[in-house]
Amino acid sequence: MKIINWFPYLKDEVVYLYGLEKIIEKIITDLQRRENLSYNKLAKKYNFCSRSLYYWIDGKRPIPLKIFLKIIDLSKFNFKSLLKDIQLNLEGISMGDGNRKKIVKLPFVIDEKLSYLAGYLFGDGCLKSEEYTVQFVDEYSEQINNIQELIFSLFNIKGNTIRNGNKTELIVYSKAIWLFFNKIFNMPIGTKTDINFPKIIYKDHDLKLSFVKGFIDADGGICRIEECDNIPPWFLKSPNIEIAAKTKNILEQIKTVFGDIGLKSNLYYHKSNDSYRLIICGNKNILKCNELKIFLHPLKSARLKLYCQAQVA
Repeated sequence: MKIINWFPYLKDEVVYLYGLEKIIEKIITDLQRRENLSYNKLAKKYNFCSRSLYYWIDGKRPIPLKIFLKIIDLSKFNFKSLLKDIQLNLEGISMGDGNRKKIVKLPFVIDEKLSYLAGYLFGDGCLKSEEYTVQFVDEYSEQINNIQELIFSLFNIKGNTIRNGNKTELIVYSKAIWLFFNKIFNMPIGTKTDINFPKIIYKDHDLKLSFVKGFIDADGGICRIEECDNIPPWFLKSPNIEIAAKTKNILEQIKTVFGDIGLKSNLYYHKSNDSYRLIICGNKNILKCNELKIFLHPLKSARLKLYCQAQVA
């Protein structure tokens, strides 16, 4: 688990904060006492609209992020001392016109759920510049439903799901979330030609592993055992889990994570489609993958369990 402060990443954007009226009142009251000024005179001195100041304190209007940061700078408080109260009280943020119907929550903590979601986005997702779109894709609607629930629990927003050919897409229209993944996790915008492990989580073992699990659920594969009458002999002889990516760097970094947890893997270049494959093979490694719950994807985890059950039967 890692505490993050995303305010600096959004300070140049048009952002409105909801639910901070008690904190605003505490800051303004402190300023008022030190300056010995009324609300109206205080507002005039620092170029605030006095009516807006009353609205912010009463919670009738959200306060712009730029103004919130400004009044903190003017006060005796430093941001770190207020961060815990902000975390507890912030109902959400909106961007652009400050419409309450469009508010989302942005996490102040990177936990295993958020790391997993980021890993999945790095695998089978993307950030599109059109309408600030965050897109997730999977062959199976069951997995997209899981991603939908995860997004709602983390950001308090639901995306739109559509079936496109043999895949289900989850589309979230939110500039705040789009910026969050771009700025905090260094997720590239558009085509993922060169992706790397997010630096913000690379030193935390549990967060790294959760990110890897998300990536594997997106771009990892295992024999579709459920479609066969029996487990194919070739898979029993040489079981494997394969992770594919266009960029070599991310797979090399995942290979290092595997090594740290005792999983052996091999990296290959796939010439026919100009991509790379990271392969975990061998019965011992596959059984360890099951112990580690390397797949959280409902169908892929079921396939792994079927193989492991056959091995101990």
